[in-house]
Amino acid sequence: VEEICVDGWFATGDLAETDAAGRVFLRGRKKSVMNVSGMKVFPEEVEAVLNRHPAVLRCRVAGFPHAVLGTVPQADVILHDGGNSTARELMDWCRASLSVYKVPVRVRFVEDLPLTASGKIRRA
Repeated sequence: VEEICVDGWFATGDLAETDAAGRVFLRGRKKSVMNVSGMKVFPEEVEAVLNRHPAVLRCRVAGFPHAVLGTVPQADVILHDGGNSTARELMDWCRASLSVYKVPVRVRFVEDLPLTASGKIRRA
């Protein structure tokens, strides 16, 4: 049986940080963190940047095996109807806001993304 409370806290699997003012910022899910050449990458952070692009309707970022780096981010992207973008443009968009190791090395354009029963994008 998995413990649901740890030291009086409900164990959700979410990862968060607090700043000097005590504000809490959710970074992502513990089980979705990617290790890119020793650096932690939260897919949710990369997705948030991609989802701000005017042509992007929805996306999913996941780890993709890499011979040297171990894992690298890959993005599956659904464009808005009439949306027009290229993989290079979306990678450049990410480079403007993210550290280089967080930028997807591959962008695939897809028609749909699998959803969970609750309507969230399925990661695995």
